[in-house]
Amino acid sequence: AVGYPRDRFVYLELGNEIWNWAAAFAWGTEWYWGLSRAVEKRTNRKYAGNSTRGGYGYFSGRLGEAFAKALKKAGREDQKWAIIIGTQTAWPDQTRGALEGLADYQGDPEFQQPMSRFGVATTGYYSGGFRYGGTNTVLGDVFAEAGAWRAEWMRQFEEDRAALAQRIADHLVSDKKERATLGWVMAHTRDHASMAEDAGAFYFGQYEGSSHERLDKTLGQDERVLAFIDEWHAGPHHARVIKKQAELMRAEFPDAIMSNYMHWGRHLASDGSPWIEGYPWEEPGEAEQTLLDLLRPE
Repeated sequence: AVGYPRDRFVYLELGNEIWNWAAAFAWGTEWYWGLSRAVEKRTNRKYAGNSTRGGYGYFSGRLGEAFAKALKKAGREDQKWAIIIGTQTAWPDQTRGALEGLADYQGDPEFQQPMSRFGVATTGYYSGGFRYGGTNTVLGDVFAEAGAWRAEWMRQFEEDRAALAQRIADHLVSDKKERATLGWVMAHTRDHASMAEDAGAFYFGQYEGSSHERLDKTLGQDERVLAFIDEWHAGPHHARVIKKQAELMRAEFPDAIMSNYMHWGRHLASDGSPWIEGYPWEEPGEAEQTLLDLLRPE
């Protein structure tokens, strides 16, 4: 009805973060939990991942069939389109379970879509410099409890903030497989992409990405630390991480989409939710413009 170009892809996803029981996500997750239980009774098997994923994949197949019927009815069978399976990067079995459910869907033979119609999407989030994780070596060692980590973080902050900023960036761009480094993100991306390809689907790219740094609440009581995390995100260290991830994705998955949130129109430290961009009509603030200038090709 709006004249959408037939040679431009339409990407459809059945639901957002169908594994997440937090806040508003819980409604969709609970819904697919019930559907998955019914699907497992029908197919007589247990799907990989959590208890929502089989149904999510199964009904993604149903969505593909329904959209194909709608396109034929509208005389748009030449429209380019794909169905996207959103998945949790940290848990590859989320993808496996969804693809298992998708493969089990049996609908109208005329309109049922091949696996090549379906793409898997992951995230590209990285983090580990501003909140205790229990396992990473960003400060040079692994700390058994948060109090010791905070004390060492503040010691390094007081001693040499520039060195700490550099150390955080070095940690994030490393090929270490510690949680949420770029090495970890890329390793998990390969797992999801391989699962998709093995099933006859494709790797689509990232549906969300960029910094997932959330400042430790205790450290955040210090106004100097609040300023530090904002400055880090708007400066050359974060630009380096963004560019490095783009290089890695381009080298290994040249056709994939890379998503990057820019913390638009708000300060990261005060908001505490790095995945929130702000509104499309907002102009970039000084910090955002600084980062955009750093990322602009020479």
